[in-house]
Amino acid sequence: MKDIVDLLFEKYKKSQKIINEIYIFRKEVVVLTGSDFGASGVYSDDVLMNYSKKYKCYSEFKGKTVQYLFENMLDANSSVERSIKLATINSLIEEPKNLIECNSFDYLSYDYLKDKKISFIGHFPRAEKMRANGLDVNIIELIPREGDISWDNSHEILQKTDIIYITGHTILNNSFLEVINRTPNAQKRLMAGMSVPLHPVLMECGIDIIGTSLILEPVQMIRYWQYGGAGMKYAPPGALKTCIWDKSLI
Repeated sequence: MKDIVDLLFEKYKKSQKIINEIYIFRKEVVVLTGSDFGASGVYSDDVLMNYSKKYKCYSEFKGKTVQYLFENMLDANSSVERSIKLATINSLIEEPKNLIECNSFDYLSYDYLKDKKISFIGHFPRAEKMRANGLDVNIIELIPREGDISWDNSHEILQKTDIIYITGHTILNNSFLEVINRTPNAQKRLMAGMSVPLHPVLMECGIDIIGTSLILEPVQMIRYWQYGGAGMKYAPPGALKTCIWDKSLI
């Protein structure tokens, strides 16, 4: 089966919207198409402070169509180009109805979670808090810290997992569908992060709840990232709205 980026690519590859800007920051890629804004994380072990020495200039795509970008961005091994593609796709997706303003990790209550086996793909800060509050939590990482479980040794744990929280980086490192395959008994799969597309294709593949941060003030967020900010945690007040999209409510 094709990965998520390829599935979405098929839906938007002929888009004639114009690429206005491509920004590559420390840990984010941002693409402006028309007046719309799309963001993605960058899956890389390297901090991209000095990315200009590693990655080519993408100014050739400014003023060109999305179709042109997709047809001419050909380095399949480039994590940055994969992020640019995903950020471009995110800029094209229409905001769905029935979004609920809520933090992804507050949506499922403690009472609901207390008797469940919970796994996190990715080291979300909330995982440690849940564990400290007595919940049965496993953290699974490609590069595990002390107390984490290695991705390579996670098959048995994931088979028994009831609730799975999945980072958007699984889309960028092409492990998303393998996470779905390893969690056949999951009651809820929740995916969160700026890279995660608000698109039904994720739910068709097995995601129940999508959590994301909508960018309300693109200019403020771009300035925040330009001056060294990373991620969403310390974003300017009012620049974001944190939402979830619940498959069961569609």
